[in-house]
Amino acid sequence: MRGRGRRYRRALPRAAALAGGLGFAALAVAAAPYPKLPPRANAVWVYDQSGTGNHHVDPGRWVDALNAYNREAGTGHRISMIYSYAGDLEMYCQEAGNGAPACPDPGDLVVTYRPHGAAHRSAAAYREGIDTGGGQPVMVAPVIDGSIRGHYRGSLRGFDRLSPAQAGRFADKVARRVCADPDADGIQFDIEPFRVDHRNGQYWFYMRIARDFSGASGRFGCVDSRHPDGRFFSIFTTAHSIRPGSASARNVAAILHAHHNGYLVDALYDLGSAAPGHQTSLAAYRRQVRAEARNMHGWAARLDIPYQYAIPAAAGYHEFQTCRGPGCRLSPGGPSQLDYVRAALAAIRAQPASARFRGVALWTWERRVGRGRMHFGPSHPDRKVLGWLAGHL
Repeated sequence: MRGRGRRYRRALPRAAALAGGLGFAALAVAAAPYPKLPPRANAVWVYDQSGTGNHHVDPGRWVDALNAYNREAGTGHRISMIYSYAGDLEMYCQEAGNGAPACPDPGDLVVTYRPHGAAHRSAAAYREGIDTGGGQPVMVAPVIDGSIRGHYRGSLRGFDRLSPAQAGRFADKVARRVCADPDADGIQFDIEPFRVDHRNGQYWFYMRIARDFSGASGRFGCVDSRHPDGRFFSIFTTAHSIRPGSASARNVAAILHAHHNGYLVDALYDLGSAAPGHQTSLAAYRRQVRAEARNMHGWAARLDIPYQYAIPAAAGYHEFQTCRGPGCRLSPGGPSQLDYVRAALAAIRAQPASARFRGVALWTWERRVGRGRMHFGPSHPDRKVLGWLAGHL
């Protein structure tokens, strides 16, 4: 989620100008119609882990904080999409002679998401507890992550080399678990690094997810009375994955066009190439975020694919307000988290209104943001950031 285990200009359409200060949700609604899935919403990542391990969960840990924000926020600035951490994907395959994974046992491909476990309790707590203040429904898309780097046992190393059949079986496992959870409207996938520059395991996995979640396979119960259009999914990445003319762009478009139930989440943080703990100066961040937002807007338009922007409302590995521990390198002038947030929203506002735009996602509400012995702050948005977003998100 953090990159860890992360010139297209024209006149602003009249509809956007009329929307004025109603916020990004209002700008998107004012634009041309687009399919029901994926939905338009401002989103937030929440991590209910209350201890050092992922098994210590306090379901709905951030409900009160989010409701306090929504009460203060104006129309179009409230949060109605929750990305709640739900588990990961793991592989326990052997390496075959050709370097591809050999996974003869169905248990070699593991989905830790449990529809009746802690993930479900968190999803239910946010669905039932969040008040959007205007009748807008609360949507919950649990987060499933995974790291392709590392050793075979337990990591997803070899995931890209799964055959279409293997990747399909893995996706079916995910769909079976997700669609058994009535409180899961979709899934936010954070499988890193995202790479589909050829038709690899990731490509086949997401293609099967799109089919399963749409209900086209007729299996897993992904379409029901609460989800008449099926479930949706998002992929965490950057604009680089849809660079014009690239094979990756063609494959991303194929995935998202297959059943029109997926979208990209473009990370507008951790954009630099420096080591974690090196704080990005405000001037450098402004340059980086303008380029990233511009590229995503323009390149997504060429492919006609939906997208959402993710901004550093709390600390990442490079855009942070405080850092403790070895390896911390603070930038002269010490930007605040609000400085980064303002720069990110300015870069988004500089883009023309688009029906493909699906809202802004806020990174993050969690107990601790860290890397090794480094601790970054704030680990959730502070009062200054929330007060400003209440009128500008």
